[in-house]
Amino acid sequence: MRAATTGGDDGATQPGLGDELGRVLSSAAFRSARRHRRLLEYLVVHAVEGRAAALKESVLAAEVFDRPLATFDPVRDTIVRVEARRLRQRLSQYYATEGAQAVVQIGLPVGSYVPVLQQRDTAARRAGSLQVNDLVERGYHFMRAADEAGIRNGLARFEAALRLEPDHAGAHLGAARAWLNLVSALLEAPLPWVEHATEALRRSLALDPGQPEALTLLGSVLHRYEFDWPAAEQHLKRAVELAPQRAFTHSGYGYHLMLAGRFEEAQAQLKVVRELDPHFLNGRLQMAMLRIGQQRFADADKELAAVLDLAPTDMPARAMSAALRLYTGDPEAALERYRALDAAAPGQTIGLAGVAQALAMAGRRDAALAALATLHERFAQRYVSPYQVALVHWRLGDLQATLRLLDEAARTRDPNLVYAPTDPALASLRGNPRFDSLLQRHRRTGS
Repeated sequence: MRAATTGGDDGATQPGLGDELGRVLSSAAFRSARRHRRLLEYLVVHAVEGRAAALKESVLAAEVFDRPLATFDPVRDTIVRVEARRLRQRLSQYYATEGAQAVVQIGLPVGSYVPVLQQRDTAARRAGSLQVNDLVERGYHFMRAADEAGIRNGLARFEAALRLEPDHAGAHLGAARAWLNLVSALLEAPLPWVEHATEALRRSLALDPGQPEALTLLGSVLHRYEFDWPAAEQHLKRAVELAPQRAFTHSGYGYHLMLAGRFEEAQAQLKVVRELDPHFLNGRLQMAMLRIGQQRFADADKELAAVLDLAPTDMPARAMSAALRLYTGDPEAALERYRALDAAAPGQTIGLAGVAQALAMAGRRDAALAALATLHERFAQRYVSPYQVALVHWRLGDLQATLRLLDEAARTRDPNLVYAPTDPALASLRGNPRFDSLLQRHRRTGS
C-alpha cells in the first residue's frame, strides 16, 4: 500500500480523511463502539485540521479519556496505548469485512497517533512493495552499525515502509527490532516502546507465522519485560523447531533458559550455537554469562577473553569483564575497566554506573556518591536503569534504597531486572522478604 496523501507530525492537512471517517463511523463495526468512535474522530479531526503535532499521549488521555492532565502518568496508566492498539484491530476488522471494497482506508501506524489515508488498489500495492522492500533493506543496512545513529536511521526507514504498506511483515519485524535495540541499550525508556515492539511482532507473525526471528524476539520480550516464561518458552522452542540450523534461534533459547535458571539446558543450546557458528559473538557472550551464573568465574573470564580477542571494542563484553572483577572481589581492577568503558562510551550509563559500584565496593563512599550524582546529572534527559542504580546502593549498604529502586525497575519494565534471580551481586539479598516477593514473579512463571 502507498499513502494517498501525506500527513504527520509536521501538521500537514490530509484531505479525504474526513470523508472516509464518516463511512467508518457509520459502519456496524463502529456504531456501538463509543470509545473507539470518540478516539478515531478526535485523531482524524486533528489531522485534517493540520493539528497532528498535538496528538500526544498525555493530551489524548485528558481530551479523549478524561484523565486529569496534571496527574496523568503514562507508565502507570496505559489506557491511550491500549485503546490505540484496539482501535487498530477494529479498523483492520472493518476493512476486512464491511469496508473490503473501499478504495482507501484509514490507518494508524504502530508507534504513532497520527492517522493516515492509504490507497488499497492492487497497482498501488505492487508499486508500493518495490519501494517498501527497498526501505526495509536500507533499514537493516543502517541497523548493522549497532550504534544509536544506526538504530534510529534504521527505525526511520522501517516506519516509512509501514506508512506505505501497513501489512508488510518484514517492516513490522524491523521496527520491532529497532525499538527493542533502543530499549536494551537504555537509549529510550522501556515504555511505551516495548509495547509498540510487542504489537509489531504479533502483527508480523499474524502476517507471516513462520518467522523464526520474530518468534525468538517475541519470546525474549515476553520473558524479559512481561516475566511470562511459559509463553516465552513456547515461542523460543517453536523458533528452534523452524530453524534448527540457525545459531540465532538456539542463542535466544539458550540465553533465556539461563535467565530462567535452567543452566544445563542452556549450556546444551549454547553448545549448538558454537557448533553452528563459532564466530557468533552473542553465543560466546551468553556462554560467559552462563559461567557467571554458575559462579565458574575463571571459565567466564576465558570466554570473555576470547570475545575480546575477536572484537576488542565490544561494549557488552567489556562491561561483563569489568563486572566479573566485582564478583571476584577486585574493585580496583573493576574500576579501571569501568573508567575505560565510560571514556569509550560516555553516552551510555553502564560505565559510570560501574564506576560508582566499584568505588562503593572499595569503601570509597563519598567518591561513589559523587559518581552517582554525575550519572544522574549527565543523563538527566535520558532513561537511567533503576536496576543499575540499585546495585550501587546495595554496595553502599543502603537496603531501603536498593529495594525501592528494584521496585521501580519492575514498574518501569527495566530490561536489566530479568538478571535479578541469577545476579551474583544480589546473592546476599536473597532471603529478604521484599526481594523474594519480587523474584516470585519470575518463579510463578517458571524461572
